[in-house]
Amino acid sequence: GYRADLIFGLDATAIHSSGFFAGQNTDLEQAFVDFNIPVGNGLKVIFGKTVTLMGVEVIEEVANPNWSEGNQFLFVENFTQTGVQLAYKWNDKLDTEFVVFNGWDQLPDNNDAVSFMGRLGYAVDSNTTLAVLGYGGPEQTTVSLGGTGTTSNWRDGVELIGQRKFTDKLNSYVQ
Repeated sequence: GYRADLIFGLDATAIHSSGFFAGQNTDLEQAFVDFNIPVGNGLKVIFGKTVTLMGVEVIEEVANPNWSEGNQFLFVENFTQTGVQLAYKWNDKLDTEFVVFNGWDQLPDNNDAVSFMGRLGYAVDSNTTLAVLGYGGPEQTTVSLGGTGTTSNWRDGVELIGQRKFTDKLNSYVQ
């Protein structure tokens, strides 16, 4: 399969990848191809620019489960990355995703090294899910943080996300 999303307006200005459509109210939010490989329960492989695995909030305001944008979404998480992503659902309860990428909201990348992001999800029951996500890589500019090399300023972290669906119209999240 494949997918490409363009975004226009003030949201595009806020989330656009540095160096891409610079100074315009336009962004190529994501553009990728995906392959389903018949291994076990099916391995999904995605190549290209994708939206982040991090957090609860999403870029498109109409699909965002929150009433407003949080500081973590705006200042801590990346919006997009460019690389390869692997996703595998082990069974009805357990799924994993792993991404190796060049560029944390950057096209082209601002350093010479790759970064990593991984997610482990667990379905407690049909209405409750838990996930742990970790990431790491040199995805801060050396100019902004005073680093001496292109792989300086390692950024890493872990987050936990829980979701409970009470009804078709009422969900709760903890991040």
